[in-house]
Amino acid sequence: MDIDAEHSWHGQLQLSGVGKPISVNGSVKEIMLGFLRQLMQMSPRSISTGREINIIIRDSPFGDAKETREFQKLVAEVESGLDQSLVRDSRPLDGESYETYYQRLRDEGLNHFSAEYFANDWFDKEPNQRLTMWLQDSKAAQFRRLNSNNAAYESAMPSEYESLKQYVLDEFPEFCEALVFRTA
Repeated sequence: MDIDAEHSWHGQLQLSGVGKPISVNGSVKEIMLGFLRQLMQMSPRSISTGREINIIIRDSPFGDAKETREFQKLVAEVESGLDQSLVRDSRPLDGESYETYYQRLRDEGLNHFSAEYFANDWFDKEPNQRLTMWLQDSKAAQFRRLNSNNAAYESAMPSEYESLKQYVLDEFPEFCEALVFRTA
């Protein structure tokens, strides 16, 4: 990574559950110093409650807030089905290849799509387009919500779940293989 002052980078800081993301640009050093100043100005109570601090630095500008929220929703959607202890310890080991990292994630209990998602992210590979479609499809999202949330399922129209279930089975059968469907 070229972190010289001549190259302009774009950074974003977000403390989970606290306010909106903070975006800045400049050299990596300027970005990190700015983020440090921002963190020092935040309430110690906000920072001390075990929240997660996310810092993203990239060479292209961040989109509007909607684009950022949509991306974060996709990440949360993939991570929501995972045991968080697996996610915390899921960094590639020194010298680990994409293939061995992917296999280690599978051996630790992640399904194929989650393991592929994390491996692609760590090794800067293009995301699986079918997974992206599965996550962005509004009917599939509603099906996942009804399938995993009792209150949502009970408040839905009686035929909605079955209709959405058939839709995801037809459109995304590869993502339905390991699902446990509700029964009436």
